[in-house]
Amino acid sequence: MVVLNTPAATDADLSTGVLTLKDEAGNNAIVVKISDITGYSATAYAAGTANVRTIDFASVTLVANKAYSLTIDFPNVVNFFQGGRETKAVYTTRTYTVSVDATPTVGELRDAFKAAIDADLNSGVTTSTTTGTNLRFTATSVDAGDILLTLPTGATNTNTTPYVEPVGTASEVLTQTNNSSVVLPAGQYKRYVLRFRKYIKHNSIPGLDAAKEILAVVYANTGGGAGYTAYNTALTTILDGTYTPVADYLGAPSL
Repeated sequence: MVVLNTPAATDADLSTGVLTLKDEAGNNAIVVKISDITGYSATAYAAGTANVRTIDFASVTLVANKAYSLTIDFPNVVNFFQGGRETKAVYTTRTYTVSVDATPTVGELRDAFKAAIDADLNSGVTTSTTTGTNLRFTATSVDAGDILLTLPTGATNTNTTPYVEPVGTASEVLTQTNNSSVVLPAGQYKRYVLRFRKYIKHNSIPGLDAAKEILAVVYANTGGGAGYTAYNTALTTILDGTYTPVADYLGAPSL
């Protein structure tokens, strides 16, 4: 993975059909033949939007003194064994079980779930009531993903504010670098993902190379002014085939 805080046009170079991407220190970070690139994406910065779900319990069939369960799940979060949670991982479902009394009402069921969820500091949501039968969930982290729910039979789930994945945020970049000591300048990052073939030796095919698929990620600080603009133009045109001069695509790399 490459993080460029001060990108420049020279950090993306194409010569004799070989793409060279440099890191922040000016070293060659990625060197790959264009013909070995099998796919790419270039995604602009997005702050992301936390998911909001509105649950309506109006149609739940109520039975006196019965227990009801509700589960909350996030695709990008996992609970630590002794408390706390990690983002960008697989989440362990949280289940809330409540009971109603001998003369149950929908409002009683809704309020019981709200109290149970509010008492859990690691629920991943904040709750609010909108009408006598509704309970609204708002994800506390934009990194967590969609709020995935398993509800009592009859309850309805409305996607009030759809989830939008954050791209190029400082949180994402630090997670991808796996280094909390990295200090990032104020700014937003565009994310480029390259998928390409890398040829490696393998014991099962003596004397020949095996092709291994590699995913490489590059983050470029969009606050880099003219340097970022030139870098983005160079890299995106190289990848989409509109780069000029065309002669840079031609020729053979040196042995």
